[in-house]
Amino acid sequence: MLQLAACLSESCDGITYTDETKLFSVDNPGGYGVTNDVTGPADFGSYHLFLWAPDVTTPTADNVTFDLNLQTDVPPIDADEDYVWEFSLEDLDVTKLISGWWYMRALGIKDGVPYEVNSYVLFTSDIRTLVDAAVQNVKLDSDCSGCVDPLRLAGLLDIIAPRCSCGCSDVCYMEKSKAIVTYLYSVLPKCCC
Repeated sequence: MLQLAACLSESCDGITYTDETKLFSVDNPGGYGVTNDVTGPADFGSYHLFLWAPDVTTPTADNVTFDLNLQTDVPPIDADEDYVWEFSLEDLDVTKLISGWWYMRALGIKDGVPYEVNSYVLFTSDIRTLVDAAVQNVKLDSDCSGCVDPLRLAGLLDIIAPRCSCGCSDVCYMEKSKAIVTYLYSVLPKCCC
């Protein structure tokens, strides 16, 4: 039976959804192919990516943040046997994606049979932009008494989302990273060094 596999990540100006199901083979019995009745994303009667923002505590059909129809423009399979969709902030009709844990559900349906993958994904680009701006304005010789040191904030962010890395994937340290993101959003306006 087909086993959907997927990855969601932030890009420079939006998100990238990668269907990593790959093609059927002896080493990948859950892949796309005639054996599994689905030869690729275009075979689904419907294929959607649903996203819920970090402030949604219980994801339901009634409070979905984004419902993206993946069949509007199915990309060709790439050299890694993946299908990759890019959605810009403009495509999403937003100016930024708030940082935190987003819930993702990819759902393909063929002949009434659902195939899905669910995951949490940590987005940090928005908070990284704010921290970077605070760090750029830091005065190394100033007294930060009564203020929050931006260099300390950058270190906190690097704990959950190191630069040049995919950072935490799925649910590593979810509660700790939620607390760090919430703290960063609350203190960034107080950076004055």
